[in-house]
Amino acid sequence: CRVSGRKHHFIQKFLLKGFSLNPDAKTPQTWVYCRDGKTFLTALEGYAAERDFYGDPALDAQITDLESKHYTGFLTDLRSGADRQIDPDVASTFAVQVFARCKSYRAMIADLLEPMMAEANATIQTVEFQTQMAWRAMRENSALLAEAIASPLSFEAFARQRVERNQAAALPLLRESEADVRSTVAAWQNQAIRERLDFGGSRRDELRPLHWHRASVTSGTLILGDTVVAAEMADGTFKPVHEPGDKLIRVWLPIAAHLTIVGTRTASAPVGD
Repeated sequence: CRVSGRKHHFIQKFLLKGFSLNPDAKTPQTWVYCRDGKTFLTALEGYAAERDFYGDPALDAQITDLESKHYTGFLTDLRSGADRQIDPDVASTFAVQVFARCKSYRAMIADLLEPMMAEANATIQTVEFQTQMAWRAMRENSALLAEAIASPLSFEAFARQRVERNQAAALPLLRESEADVRSTVAAWQNQAIRERLDFGGSRRDELRPLHWHRASVTSGTLILGDTVVAAEMADGTFKPVHEPGDKLIRVWLPIAAHLTIVGTRTASAPVGD
């Protein structure tokens, strides 16, 4: 959902409203529970939102239009207690969408890539790697091989000279690419959303066969996590997203303080709190 100006919600505002203290108020508010134990009350208007999160305002508008057409009524019916069968296509697409859009997904990808990029850059900068690349280039490039033959330097010295030149030219770019991982991931995420606004794909296809149910919580209050969706594995552990090959048994998606939808492998609804 859009926020006035250039702030974009990365968790849908109509989903956040289910956790509001006063959803019908002019300025709905909700409690925020931080990982460090701090809690505070804040307005939904600016919560879970970031300036230019989707880059292009037109993309944010497209997402808002899609949500208004397909999901606002879906959640309203579920929260009102309407006794209706949950469409697995709508539920599975919605579950994938809310996770794929969230800031935590972007951070998870960046956290995985940053150490990989740092290790790759460290490897690329070694003399051994550069020497191997220089020898390979001379084997595959006849002009470069002719240059090496005509050079007064030995082949080893010629290769080392190219290593030094390559390192001097590449080092600033390597450092820049390592520093730019998070902005690159943001661009990838936005491009993926733009190309697949309906959020199809293998992850949705894995959720579609699940049976979806409404489940009320009678003790305690649900907290909407920063990944929104929780995938429950056969060993009792939870993950923010399932991967191919996971032994997934249930998918939980809280939609209000005392209500969640859950996708299960069996047709029977989950029992208990």
